[in-house]
Amino acid sequence: MGVTRLPIALLACLLLGLAAALPTGAATPEPRVAAGVTLAGVPVAGLSRAELLERIDARIARPLARRLTVRVADKRVSVLPRDAGVAVKPDLLAARALAARPNTAIPVVPTLRASAAPDLVQRTADAAWHAPVNSRVIYRIRYLRATRSRPGRKLVQRGRLQARIVAALLSPTGTRELRAVTGEVRPEINARRLRQITGAIVTVSRSERRARLFSHFKLVRKYRVAVGQGGYPTPRGLFAVKLKQVNPSWSVPNSGWAGELAGQTIPGGDSRNPIVSRWIGFTGAVGFHGTNDLSSLGSSASHGCIRMAPWAVRHLYRRVRIGTPVFVR
Repeated sequence: MGVTRLPIALLACLLLGLAAALPTGAATPEPRVAAGVTLAGVPVAGLSRAELLERIDARIARPLARRLTVRVADKRVSVLPRDAGVAVKPDLLAARALAARPNTAIPVVPTLRASAAPDLVQRTADAAWHAPVNSRVIYRIRYLRATRSRPGRKLVQRGRLQARIVAALLSPTGTRELRAVTGEVRPEINARRLRQITGAIVTVSRSERRARLFSHFKLVRKYRVAVGQGGYPTPRGLFAVKLKQVNPSWSVPNSGWAGELAGQTIPGGDSRNPIVSRWIGFTGAVGFHGTNDLSSLGSSASHGCIRMAPWAVRHLYRRVRIGTPVFVR
């Protein structure tokens, strides 16, 4: 009996069908993160690499990029993390998560420029600073007063604030607004201290033709004086003693009112010298001096200076010094 030969076309179909029926190799599954794995506390179990990158961006990178603000008193100072050098590497984090064993908590430690936190602390300190206000003298003719001192403000707990700033910048889940702590700065000079350190002060009333000597804000003595006449008024304002002289010479102004003495220098002790025994200069050619014309006291009789009885100017001379305030009104 002869061998039955199958047609070539039929044989080819059988071979193809047999090949299709044979088992093939299984496709390689996509790597996924093991169970229980977290990144900076963010659950990432079961995620693929692409899904990991999306979660890292949404839950870590973008939260880390939010502006950090520090509130101090009624002001705010802030920094953008990118300006502080804060950054993470998503590809590296994804690789670590995919390679991690089950239930691994992977910390995320972003980069941070070393000077970022100290710089923000200093800016906060500058914003917090409010200088204290010392008491000062209020000048009046018949009395003196002291203004009230006011405390200032400064940043305190700088080290603690810097640590909080670092922690906040490096945490994707932490708060982005901190509050700084401030403390009071006491003034160096309050009203009581001002009275203690304030020595002599002289006031002059042009209308009363009277000078007053104060010490530590208390009235010590009143003096009857003569002040400048109409064409030569005693200047108004707050001045300070600039020159003190015993038996000074007198440089006579080269003016018509000086008569034959104009332009001359009259030595101290000379009977023609109207300054008599003392000179207390406080502005230009104007000052306190003695006079032998006691009848002029209580009037506007001088050429700008303040005339006093000889005993009075000696009394005042002993109690003032260079820099003593002189208030004329």
